Amino acid sequence: MNLTVFPVPVISMVGDNIVCGTKSRILELQFEGADENMLQNGKMEWFASNPNLTFSNKTNVSTEIQVADWGEYEVSYIFTTPDFCVVRDTFQLRFADTPSSKIEFADENPNDKCGGYSREIKYVGGSVYNPSLFWDFDGVYADSIDWNLRRVSLGVFASNPVISLVVEENGCWSDTSRLEIGANPDFKMNTVKSRGCDSATIHFSGELKTPDDLSFEWVFGDGSPISNLQNPTHFYADTGKYNVELLITNKLSNCKIGYTIDEMVKYSQLR
Repeated sequence: MNLTVFPVPVISMVGDNIVCGTKSRILELQFEGADENMLQNGKMEWFASNPNLTFSNKTNVSTEIQVADWGEYEVSYIFTTPDFCVVRDTFQLRFADTPSSKIEFADENPNDKCGGYSREIKYVGGSVYNPSLFWDFDGVYADSIDWNLRRVSLGVFASNPVISLVVEENGCWSDTSRLEIGANPDFKMNTVKSRGCDSATIHFSGELKTPDDLSFEWVFGDGSPISNLQNPTHFYADTGKYNVELLITNKLSNCKIGYTIDEMVKYSQLR
């Protein structure tokens, strides 16, 4: 008895089974052990059970598929060689939207990097399945409040940290979102408005609740030079009404707070 054995190719799909951010992809098969005659004269057939998946061509070894919705799809093929040997396979494809990694501050100023020494940062990317969140807090301390919410506590003399987040969902990865965070100076002015006659020496003071690397700029309203002391003393030689301004800047983060007190000093000529 004569027995003839015909060659059968080993066929595999090229590329990943997960498709991110698009509802179409090129399906291409790789053939091992197939000569030119087999590729040109063999018969290819693609098919899928889900009607929401369509093929650009069902008889080529390479075809573009399009899906109507995100989700998992089953794709099958049958390849028949010129000698009528059959190779068939089925594989799963997942089409998923690319997740967003957007984050913002969970307070009245969601996009302002300057705030208190403790702030909450929220993931607002809008994922609805079960995303994996990969946070980087750049060395600052963070507590988990909820799956999408973190409380960040800045230490004093902290550099200008950048909080970042990358999101993975359904095998698809987001870009990296970054959020700078800095602390406003925590200062309370204690000096009260002063009233009197002729001239006066005023002691300006305030309570620095959180020591930090800060700069002070006092403008006394009488044309005198700016003072960079935290608690300066200033002599008003002439009578008049003086508005006093104070600007405090965090040198590391450049976050600022400012005060302007109208008629902080009011002195009249003694009659």
